[in-house]
Amino acid sequence: MSDTPTTILDEPITDISAVQGSVSVTVKAKKGSLVYSVEGDETAAVKSNASAAEVLTALENLGAVDSGDFVVTGGPGDELGTKPYFITATADGQYAGANFPSITVDDAGLEEGEEKAKVAVVTEGSDENPDAVQRGTGFADRTEDTSPLVTGESPAERRAGHGSEFGDA
Repeated sequence: MSDTPTTILDEPITDISAVQGSVSVTVKAKKGSLVYSVEGDETAAVKSNASAAEVLTALENLGAVDSGDFVVTGGPGDELGTKPYFITATADGQYAGANFPSITVDDAGLEEGEEKAKVAVVTEGSDENPDAVQRGTGFADRTEDTSPLVTGESPAERRAGHGSEFGDA
């Protein structure tokens, strides 16, 4: 690990192994609504200028998201997209240390302005938590092929039983 600090969201950090996944959602519209989707599970319509708390509530109402999985900051959306929302996995939620889930938006309900919303990955997070839900890229473990079809056990079970192969103490 380098001693040179890495800057993510203007906060210097030196150990990126504990970095949680985060995406930004930039909304460029004066009014209307959009629909957020986490792993294909869609929210009800969310106003284009919703507060961060309203976006979080919409996400937490999804079956794929538990209360406390995310923190939402930033916003509200505006005509120029100057205040993006940041959706970040929490250290205690089901996505802690895991590949960040697939988050998309449907911007068909936006009006006035560019009438679009864009999701961008800020950081992908890390695979340091072997018990975390592994979603997004499908790579549960990048050190070797530990597919349940090959080993007969899930990546988390394999890591728990064979920790030394993964550099665990």
